[in-house]
Amino acid sequence: MKAFQGNSVLQAVTVAGGRPLHLEAHIDIAREAFFSMYGIDPGCDARIISKEIATAAAESGYPAGARLLAIVEYSLEPDEGATDGYSAFCSADIGGQLLYNGYTLWHKRPKAAVMPYTSFLENVPCTTSAICSAYALRHAVREGCDAAIHSTTGALTGLAWQVRCEKPYGAASEWGVGEYPLFFVRGRETATPSPQSGAQKSVPAMLGRAALEAIGKNVAIRRVEEHEAATADEIFAVTPQGVVSLKSCDGKLLPCVTAEKVAAAMCEFEHKSPL
Repeated sequence: MKAFQGNSVLQAVTVAGGRPLHLEAHIDIAREAFFSMYGIDPGCDARIISKEIATAAAESGYPAGARLLAIVEYSLEPDEGATDGYSAFCSADIGGQLLYNGYTLWHKRPKAAVMPYTSFLENVPCTTSAICSAYALRHAVREGCDAAIHSTTGALTGLAWQVRCEKPYGAASEWGVGEYPLFFVRGRETATPSPQSGAQKSVPAMLGRAALEAIGKNVAIRRVEEHEAATADEIFAVTPQGVVSLKSCDGKLLPCVTAEKVAAAMCEFEHKSPL
Protein backbone atom coordinates (compact mmCIF):
# COMPACT_ATOMS: atom_id res chain seq x y z
CA MET A 1 0.00 0.00 0.00
CA LYS A 2 2.89 2.37 0.74
CA ALA A 3 3.93 2.22 -2.90
CA PHE A 4 0.68 3.92 -3.90
CA GLN A 5 0.82 6.66 -1.26
CA GLY A 6 0.60 10.08 -2.89
CA ASN A 7 -1.81 8.96 -5.58
CA SER A 8 -5.03 10.70 -4.54
CA VAL A 9 -8.58 10.31 -5.82
CA LEU A 10 -9.87 13.61 -7.20
CA GLN A 11 -13.35 15.01 -7.75
CA ALA A 12 -14.07 18.36 -9.45
CA VAL A 13 -17.28 19.62 -7.84
CA THR A 14 -19.27 22.54 -9.25
CA VAL A 15 -20.35 25.00 -6.54
CA ALA A 16 -23.34 27.24 -7.33
CA GLY A 17 -24.50 29.88 -4.87
CA GLY A 18 -22.44 28.27 -2.14
CA ARG A 19 -24.01 24.86 -2.77
CA PRO A 20 -21.93 21.93 -4.09
CA LEU A 21 -23.94 20.33 -6.89
CA HIS A 22 -24.51 16.56 -7.03
CA LEU A 23 -22.22 16.06 -4.03
CA GLU A 24 -23.63 12.66 -3.06
CA ALA A 25 -22.90 11.30 -6.54
CA HIS A 26 -19.34 12.64 -6.37
CA ILE A 27 -18.86 10.94 -3.01
CA ASP A 28 -20.14 7.59 -4.27
CA ILE A 29 -17.70 7.69 -7.20
CA ALA A 30 -14.80 8.71 -4.95
CA ARG A 31 -15.51 5.96 -2.40
CA GLU A 32 -15.59 3.30 -5.09
CA ALA A 33 -12.38 4.61 -6.70
CA PHE A 34 -10.53 4.88 -3.38
CA PHE A 35 -11.56 1.36 -2.37
CA SER A 36 -10.40 -0.02 -5.73
CA MET A 37 -6.95 1.53 -5.15
CA TYR A 38 -6.41 0.94 -1.43
CA GLY A 39 -9.06 -1.47 -0.19
CA ILE A 40 -10.19 1.19 2.28
CA ASP A 41 -13.61 2.87 2.44
CA PRO A 42 -12.82 6.56 3.09
CA GLY A 43 -16.18 6.93 4.83
CA CYS A 44 -16.97 10.31 3.29
CA ASP A 45 -19.64 12.40 5.05
CA ALA A 46 -21.44 14.81 2.72
CA ARG A 47 -22.09 17.32 5.50
CA ILE A 48 -18.42 17.48 6.48
CA ILE A 49 -17.23 17.81 2.88
CA SER A 50 -19.84 20.47 2.20
CA LYS A 51 -18.55 22.46 5.18
CA GLU A 52 -14.94 22.08 4.00
CA ILE A 53 -15.91 23.38 0.57
CA ALA A 54 -17.78 26.32 2.14
CA THR A 55 -14.75 27.17 4.31
CA ALA A 56 -12.38 26.97 1.33
CA ALA A 57 -14.72 29.17 -0.72
CA ALA A 58 -14.97 31.77 2.07
CA GLU A 59 -11.17 31.92 2.37
CA SER A 60 -10.51 31.99 -1.37
CA GLY A 61 -11.28 35.64 -2.07
CA TYR A 62 -14.01 35.00 -4.63
CA PRO A 63 -17.29 36.97 -4.51
CA ALA A 64 -20.00 35.43 -2.34
CA GLY A 65 -22.25 33.20 -4.42
CA ALA A 66 -19.79 32.94 -7.33
CA ARG A 67 -19.85 29.76 -9.39
CA LEU A 68 -16.72 27.89 -8.37
CA LEU A 69 -14.90 24.68 -9.08
CA ALA A 70 -14.02 22.87 -5.87
CA ILE A 71 -11.35 20.17 -5.90
CA VAL A 72 -12.09 17.43 -3.38
CA GLU A 73 -9.10 15.17 -2.75
CA TYR A 74 -9.08 11.80 -1.03
CA SER A 75 -5.57 10.75 -0.03
CA LEU A 76 -3.88 7.96 1.91
CA GLU A 77 -1.96 9.24 4.94
CA PRO A 78 0.16 7.53 7.64
CA ASP A 79 -1.84 6.74 10.79
CA GLU A 80 -0.16 4.98 13.71
CA GLY A 81 -3.54 4.09 15.15
CA ALA A 82 -4.74 2.28 12.03
CA THR A 83 -4.38 -1.48 11.67
CA ASP A 84 -2.16 -1.28 8.58
CA GLY A 85 -0.64 2.11 9.45
CA TYR A 86 -2.65 4.19 6.96
CA SER A 87 -6.00 5.99 6.88
CA ALA A 88 -8.03 7.93 4.35
CA PHE A 89 -7.94 11.73 4.53
CA CYS A 90 -10.27 14.12 2.70
CA SER A 91 -9.62 17.80 1.91
CA ALA A 92 -11.18 20.47 -0.29
CA ASP A 93 -9.78 23.48 -2.13
CA ILE A 94 -11.05 25.94 -4.74
CA GLY A 95 -9.60 25.52 -8.23
CA GLY A 96 -11.07 28.76 -9.52
CA GLN A 97 -14.19 30.64 -10.59
CA LEU A 98 -16.01 29.23 -13.60
CA LEU A 99 -16.64 31.68 -16.42
CA TYR A 100 -20.38 31.05 -16.74
CA ASN A 101 -23.06 31.10 -14.07
CA GLY A 102 -24.72 27.90 -15.22
CA TYR A 103 -24.20 24.82 -17.34
CA THR A 104 -23.68 26.04 -20.87
CA LEU A 105 -22.38 25.21 -24.33
CA TRP A 106 -18.70 26.23 -24.23
CA HIS A 107 -18.05 29.23 -26.47
CA LYS A 108 -15.00 27.73 -28.17
CA ARG A 109 -15.19 24.51 -30.18
CA PRO A 110 -11.80 22.77 -29.80
CA LYS A 111 -9.95 20.80 -32.41
CA ALA A 112 -9.09 17.33 -31.12
CA ALA A 113 -6.72 14.54 -32.07
CA VAL A 114 -6.89 10.89 -31.08
CA MET A 115 -3.95 10.07 -28.79
CA PRO A 116 -3.28 6.36 -28.11
CA TYR A 117 -1.66 5.76 -24.73
CA THR A 118 -1.98 3.43 -21.78
CA SER A 119 -1.39 4.45 -18.19
CA PHE A 120 -1.61 2.98 -14.73
CA LEU A 121 -5.10 3.39 -13.19
CA GLU A 122 -6.26 5.30 -16.27
CA ASN A 123 -9.95 4.56 -15.57
CA VAL A 124 -9.73 5.91 -12.00
CA PRO A 125 -10.14 9.68 -11.35
CA CYS A 126 -6.81 10.07 -9.58
CA THR A 127 -3.55 12.02 -9.63
CA THR A 128 -1.85 9.52 -11.95
CA SER A 129 -4.56 9.61 -14.61
CA ALA A 130 -4.70 13.43 -14.42
CA ILE A 131 -0.93 13.63 -15.07
CA CYS A 132 -1.29 11.33 -18.07
CA SER A 133 -4.14 13.48 -19.42
CA ALA A 134 -1.92 16.54 -19.06
CA TYR A 135 0.86 14.92 -21.11
CA ALA A 136 -1.64 13.84 -23.78
CA LEU A 137 -3.03 17.36 -24.00
CA ARG A 138 0.44 18.88 -24.33
CA HIS A 139 1.19 16.50 -27.18
CA ALA A 140 -2.10 17.42 -28.89
CA VAL A 141 -1.26 21.12 -28.57
CA ARG A 142 2.11 20.51 -30.22
CA GLU A 143 0.16 18.92 -33.08
CA GLY A 144 -1.93 22.09 -33.45
CA CYS A 145 -4.99 20.88 -31.53
CA ASP A 146 -6.78 22.03 -28.38
CA ALA A 147 -7.79 18.66 -26.89
CA ALA A 148 -6.82 14.99 -26.95
CA ILE A 149 -9.16 12.02 -27.29
CA HIS A 150 -7.74 9.22 -25.17
CA SER A 151 -7.47 5.83 -26.86
CA THR A 152 -6.30 2.76 -24.96
CA THR A 153 -6.07 -0.78 -26.34
CA GLY A 154 -8.04 0.37 -29.38
CA ALA A 155 -10.94 1.88 -27.38
CA LEU A 156 -11.79 5.56 -26.96
CA THR A 157 -12.27 6.54 -23.31
CA GLY A 158 -12.45 10.31 -22.77
CA LEU A 159 -11.34 13.83 -23.65
CA ALA A 160 -8.20 15.36 -22.14
CA TRP A 161 -9.07 19.03 -21.84
CA GLN A 162 -8.70 22.00 -19.51
CA VAL A 163 -11.56 23.71 -17.70
CA ARG A 164 -11.05 27.46 -17.88
CA CYS A 165 -11.22 29.25 -14.52
CA GLU A 166 -10.42 32.69 -13.18
CA LYS A 167 -8.43 33.42 -10.05
CA PRO A 168 -9.25 36.28 -7.64
CA TYR A 169 -8.21 39.84 -8.45
CA GLY A 170 -8.37 39.32 -12.21
CA ALA A 171 -5.64 36.71 -12.56
CA ALA A 172 -6.37 34.03 -15.15
CA SER A 173 -5.88 30.37 -14.45
CA GLU A 174 -6.21 27.12 -16.37
CA TRP A 175 -7.46 24.59 -13.89
CA GLY A 176 -7.00 20.91 -13.92
CA VAL A 177 -6.53 18.94 -16.99
CA GLY A 178 -8.93 16.06 -16.63
CA GLU A 179 -10.44 13.29 -18.67
CA TYR A 180 -14.04 14.13 -19.46
CA PRO A 181 -16.77 11.83 -20.83
CA LEU A 182 -17.26 11.74 -24.58
CA PHE A 183 -20.43 11.20 -26.60
CA PHE A 184 -20.34 10.06 -30.22
CA VAL A 185 -23.36 10.69 -32.43
CA ARG A 186 -23.74 8.59 -35.54
CA GLY A 187 -27.10 8.35 -37.24
CA ARG A 188 -29.72 7.60 -34.60
CA GLU A 189 -27.25 6.26 -32.07
CA THR A 190 -25.41 8.22 -29.40
CA ALA A 191 -22.67 6.14 -27.80
CA THR A 192 -20.50 6.85 -24.78
CA PRO A 193 -17.51 4.77 -23.61
CA SER A 194 -18.23 2.30 -20.82
CA PRO A 195 -16.17 1.95 -17.62
CA GLN A 196 -15.48 -1.65 -18.66
CA SER A 197 -13.62 -0.33 -21.73
CA GLY A 198 -11.51 2.13 -19.73
CA ALA A 199 -13.71 5.22 -19.26
CA GLN A 200 -13.81 6.93 -15.89
CA LYS A 201 -17.01 6.98 -13.89
CA SER A 202 -17.94 10.62 -13.33
CA VAL A 203 -20.74 13.02 -12.51
CA PRO A 204 -20.40 14.77 -15.91
CA ALA A 205 -20.93 11.38 -17.60
CA MET A 206 -24.09 10.83 -15.57
CA LEU A 207 -25.36 14.34 -16.34
CA GLY A 208 -24.66 13.92 -20.05
CA ARG A 209 -26.63 10.68 -20.18
CA ALA A 210 -29.50 12.21 -18.21
CA ALA A 211 -29.62 15.24 -20.54
CA LEU A 212 -29.70 13.01 -23.62
CA GLU A 213 -32.56 11.01 -22.14
CA ALA A 214 -34.36 14.28 -21.36
CA ILE A 215 -34.31 15.24 -25.05
CA GLY A 216 -35.49 11.79 -26.10
CA LYS A 217 -32.16 10.27 -27.10
CA ASN A 218 -31.18 6.74 -26.15
CA VAL A 219 -27.59 6.32 -25.03
CA ALA A 220 -25.52 3.22 -25.73
CA ILE A 221 -22.92 2.73 -22.99
CA ARG A 222 -20.39 0.47 -24.67
CA ARG A 223 -16.86 0.07 -25.93
CA VAL A 224 -16.27 2.74 -28.58
CA GLU A 225 -13.60 1.62 -31.03
CA GLU A 226 -10.85 4.01 -32.08
CA HIS A 227 -11.93 3.97 -35.73
CA GLU A 228 -15.40 5.27 -34.75
CA ALA A 229 -13.98 8.76 -34.16
CA ALA A 230 -13.49 9.07 -37.92
CA THR A 231 -17.07 8.02 -38.73
CA ALA A 232 -18.93 10.00 -36.06
CA ASP A 233 -21.38 12.66 -37.20
CA GLU A 234 -20.81 14.70 -34.04
CA ILE A 235 -18.61 14.43 -30.94
CA PHE A 236 -19.01 16.32 -27.69
CA ALA A 237 -17.89 16.10 -24.07
CA VAL A 238 -19.47 17.09 -20.76
CA THR A 239 -17.40 18.97 -18.16
CA PRO A 240 -18.12 20.79 -14.87
CA GLN A 241 -18.77 23.92 -16.97
CA GLY A 242 -21.24 22.27 -19.35
CA VAL A 243 -20.94 20.88 -22.87
CA VAL A 244 -17.91 21.12 -25.15
CA SER A 245 -18.62 20.44 -28.82
CA LEU A 246 -15.62 19.38 -30.89
CA LYS A 247 -15.00 21.41 -34.02
CA SER A 248 -12.95 18.65 -35.57
CA CYS A 249 -11.31 15.31 -34.87
CA ASP A 250 -8.07 14.46 -36.67
CA GLY A 251 -8.92 17.13 -39.26
CA LYS A 252 -12.51 16.04 -39.95
CA LEU A 253 -14.95 18.92 -39.39
CA LEU A 254 -17.92 18.19 -37.13
CA PRO A 255 -21.29 19.92 -36.63
CA CYS A 256 -22.83 21.10 -33.36
CA VAL A 257 -26.46 20.01 -33.17
CA THR A 258 -27.08 17.50 -30.39
CA ALA A 259 -24.58 19.28 -28.13
CA GLU A 260 -26.72 22.45 -28.15
CA LYS A 261 -29.79 20.49 -27.07
CA VAL A 262 -27.86 18.67 -24.35
CA ALA A 263 -26.53 21.97 -22.97
CA ALA A 264 -30.06 23.40 -22.86
CA ALA A 265 -31.34 20.30 -21.04
CA MET A 266 -28.51 20.50 -18.49
CA CYS A 267 -29.69 23.96 -17.42
CA GLU A 268 -32.61 22.23 -15.72
CA PHE A 269 -30.21 20.26 -13.53
CA GLU A 270 -29.22 23.41 -11.61
CA HIS A 271 -32.29 23.18 -9.41
CA LYS A 272 -33.34 19.55 -9.73
CA SER A 273 -30.63 16.95 -9.85
CA PRO A 274 -31.36 13.94 -12.08
CA LEU A 275 -28.82 11.81 -10.18
